[in-house]
Amino acid sequence: MSHGGTRPLPEGRVALLFTDVQGSTALLHRLGDRFGDVLDEHDRVLRGVWDEYDGVEVDNEGDAFFVVFTDHARAVEAVTVAQQRLATADWPDGEQVKVRMALHSGEPRIRGRKYWGVDVHYAARLGSAAHGGQVLLSADMQSEVPLAPVQSLGLHGLKDFPAARRIFHLHREGAVAADFPPPRTLAAARSNLPTIDTRIIGRADVIADLSARLSGSDHLVTLIGPGGMGKTRTAVAVADSLAPEFPDGSAFVAMASLRHSSEVPEAIAEAIEEDLQGVDATTALAAHLKGRRLLLVLDNAEHLPDLAEVIAPLVSSSAGTRWLVTSQASLGLRAEVQVRLDSLTDDAAVELFLDRARARQPDFTVPDAERELLVGLCRELDGMPLALELAAARAPTVGLSRLAVALGADPERALGRGPADLPERQRGLQAALDWTISLLNDVEVLAYATCGSFAEAWSIDDLEMVMGQSAPDVWDALARLVDLALVVQRGDGRFTMPERVRRHATRVLEAREDEAPIRGRHVDLVLATVGRLIQHEKNFRFRAAMADLEDHLPEIQQALTWASTHDSSRYRMLLGTCGWCLSWFSRERPWLDDLIRFARADDPGDLAQARVWAFAGTAYSEVQNFDERRAWLRGALHRFQELDDHPWVCEVYLATFEFECTHGDQGAGLEALRIGHEYAENHDIPGYAHLFEDSGAIALVAAGDYVGAEARIRTWLDDSPFANWARAAATTYLGDCAWGQGRFAEAAAWYAEDLRGLPRSELGNSMLQVFAIATSCAGLGEDALAVELASGCARVSGDLQLKAGTAILPGGLDDSMKAAAERLTAGAVDAARARGGALDYDALIERALEIADQVSAGITVR
Repeated sequence: MSHGGTRPLPEGRVALLFTDVQGSTALLHRLGDRFGDVLDEHDRVLRGVWDEYDGVEVDNEGDAFFVVFTDHARAVEAVTVAQQRLATADWPDGEQVKVRMALHSGEPRIRGRKYWGVDVHYAARLGSAAHGGQVLLSADMQSEVPLAPVQSLGLHGLKDFPAARRIFHLHREGAVAADFPPPRTLAAARSNLPTIDTRIIGRADVIADLSARLSGSDHLVTLIGPGGMGKTRTAVAVADSLAPEFPDGSAFVAMASLRHSSEVPEAIAEAIEEDLQGVDATTALAAHLKGRRLLLVLDNAEHLPDLAEVIAPLVSSSAGTRWLVTSQASLGLRAEVQVRLDSLTDDAAVELFLDRARARQPDFTVPDAERELLVGLCRELDGMPLALELAAARAPTVGLSRLAVALGADPERALGRGPADLPERQRGLQAALDWTISLLNDVEVLAYATCGSFAEAWSIDDLEMVMGQSAPDVWDALARLVDLALVVQRGDGRFTMPERVRRHATRVLEAREDEAPIRGRHVDLVLATVGRLIQHEKNFRFRAAMADLEDHLPEIQQALTWASTHDSSRYRMLLGTCGWCLSWFSRERPWLDDLIRFARADDPGDLAQARVWAFAGTAYSEVQNFDERRAWLRGALHRFQELDDHPWVCEVYLATFEFECTHGDQGAGLEALRIGHEYAENHDIPGYAHLFEDSGAIALVAAGDYVGAEARIRTWLDDSPFANWARAAATTYLGDCAWGQGRFAEAAAWYAEDLRGLPRSELGNSMLQVFAIATSCAGLGEDALAVELASGCARVSGDLQLKAGTAILPGGLDDSMKAAAERLTAGAVDAARARGGALDYDALIERALEIADQVSAGITVR
C-alpha cells in the first residue's frame, strides 16, 4: 500500500481505526535519538498489517495512525494481529511499546483526501480512551461483528460526546478486560441493567414506541401486561437502547421483593448508588434526582398498591428523570401513560418458539407438514412468550405432535417449569397466575373464581347475578381484573378470559367451599336467559334471538355438564328449557338419553317435568313410539295450564301442530293450531298470536294448498312487523309452494336464497335446504345432480350425527328422489353418489349453491 495515502478512500460504511503509542513523550526522553528507530519499527509493523488485511491508510502523524477497512471482520483480525506483533517485536533496551487502538463503524464523508464527520471524531475520542495494548470497540462496531470476543465495559461518555454509549473491550490471548484500568472516559453513566441473554423477538414496535415516549415529553410510562408476557425483558431493552439519551445513567429497580411501598425510595437510591440522608427518604431522593437526566426502570410493581402515592411527588419534582414501570395494572396517576404489551403475532410466536427450541437442539426443524400444527400450538398458548419458551424447551425431546396432544389435555403439566435461575413466579403458567391472584382482595378473588364458572363470555349484569354481591363491589372487582389483564372486554361489550386464565380461574373456583352456590347461580342465569329468548324474543326478532342463543350455547353446555353430576333438579329444568335450542343447532345428542330417561320416569309433579315432556315430545327420530310422544306433549300441556304458564302452553300447541302435521294427522295438527291461536289471543300474548296466525299459512303447505299458501307467504316479504320463525323461513316455504306447483327451477332458487342466509352453524336446517335443492334437480330431470346432492346429505348427516329432522315439506319429495335414481344407469348412480360422498359440510353447501344457480339460471324470484 502507499504510505501517506494514494489509494481512493472507500465510501459508505467502514470500520475506522485510530492508534497511537501510549507514553510516547516519556519514551522519547528515555531513548533519545533511538526513539526514531522505534517509530520506524512501529510504522513498519503496523503498515505490514494494514497491507495484509486490506486497510487503507488515511493519515499518519507522529506515532498515530488513522486507517479504514471496508470489511469489519478483517479490521478486527488486523488489530488483533497488530497487537500480537507489537508485543513480540524486538525493541531497544527491553522497552515495551504499547499502542492503544479503537475501532468504530460509521459512514464518514469524504472531502478531497480526507474523511470528516461526527464518526471520525467519535472514533478518535474512543482511541484516546483506550490503554496501551488494549483495543476498544464502539457499540456500532460491535453490532457489525457480533461474534467477536468482546466484553462490555458499560456506558461511557467521551470528550465532546457526553451522552453515554456502550463500549467494548476486544479480548485476545494475554489481554482480557480485567488486565486494564477502566477506560479513560468522562464520568461513566451508571447502569445496573440486567443482562438480556437471549434474543428479543416480536417486540421491535413496542420498544420503538416506548423509546420515543421516554426520550420525548412523557415522564412516566407504565408497561402493562399479564405475567409471562415479557415486560421485564422489553423494559431492559428499552433502557439499553436509550443509554445515549441519559448521561446520568439508567437504574433498574427490582420491586418484587419489596413488601411495602415505603421501601421504594431506598430501593431506588440503592440502584443509583446514592446514600439517602435525612428523616424523609422521599424528600432526600427528590433532591438527588433534581437536575439529573436519568432513566429509572421500576420492575414488577403490581403488588404495591400505594406505589402511586410514593412516586407521584418524585415524578413531579424531577423534570429530567424518566420513569418506566412494568406492572400487571396501571398506577392510576394523571401523569401516567399506559402501554399494553400484547400477545405475540403468529409469525413472531413461531420465530420465538423455533429460536428457543434451537437453543436446546441446534438442528431442530419443523417439517412443512407440521407448520400449521406449530402455528396452532402457538395460538393455543395465546402467543405468550413464557408459555412459548416452556413449550419450546419440550419440543426437541417429545416432538410437536405429542406436545400438542399433551397441551390439549393438561397445558400446565405439559409445559412443566422453567429454568431454576428464574424467579418462582416466572417458572410456569400456574406460578405466574398464582402470583397475580395473590395481589387480589377477597371480593376480587371471588369475582375471579366466579368468572371461572362461565364457559365463554358474560355481561356485568350476569356477573352480579352469579357472584351474588352488590353492584358497586362487583364493578370494582371487575375493573381490577381488567386492569390485571385477567379479564378482557370484547367488542360487543361483554367480558371474557384468555383460555389459560379461565382454566386457572376454574381451578380456583373448584377449590372454594362456595363452588356449588356459584355454579347453581350460573345455571339459574342460563335458564333465565334462554327462557327469555325462547318465549319472547324469538317471536319478534327471530334471527337476532337465534344468534344470541348460539352465543349462549357454550354456557348452556357448561351448565348442563355441571348440573348433570351435581344438581339433578336443575339438570332436569335445563334439559327441558334448553333442549329446543340445542336441537336447533344440532347439539342435543349428548343429552338425549337422559332426557328420555327423565320423561319416562315417575312424575315428580313439578315444572321441570313439564318442560322435559315438552322437549321429549319433539325429540324426533329418537323416539319412534308416536303415542308415547303424544302423551308427553299432552302431559306438558296440562301441567303448564295448571301453572298458568301461558308462553309454554303456546309452545306446546305449536309443537303439537308441527308433530301431527309431520306424522300424518293434519286434522289434529290444525286443531292444535286453532286452539293455540285462541289461547294466545285470550291471554294477550301478541307474539304467539301472530305466530299461530302465520303458522296457518304453513298448514296450507302441509295440506297441499300451494296456491293459497303462496299468496299469504308472499305478503311477508314486504310486510313483516313480527319477524317470527315462520316469517324467517318465508323463502323456504315459497320454495315448497313452487315445488308443489311444478316450478322446480324457481323452487331451487328459493331454497338457495334461504341456504345463503342461514348461519353455517344451523346444521340441520342447512341440510334440509340442500336436500330440497336435490329434489328440485330431480323435478327438472337433472337426475345425476339430484343423486349427488342427496348422497352428500347422507354422508354429512352421518358424519355430524344429525337426526332426521321434522319439517313440513311438500308431498312427493322422497318419491321424486327415488325416481331420479331409477332413471339413471347403475354406473351413473354410483358415480354421482361417489361425487356427493366425497364432499364435507362446507363443500356440500357450496356445491348445492352452485347447482341451484345452474338449474335456476334466468329465474328471478322476487
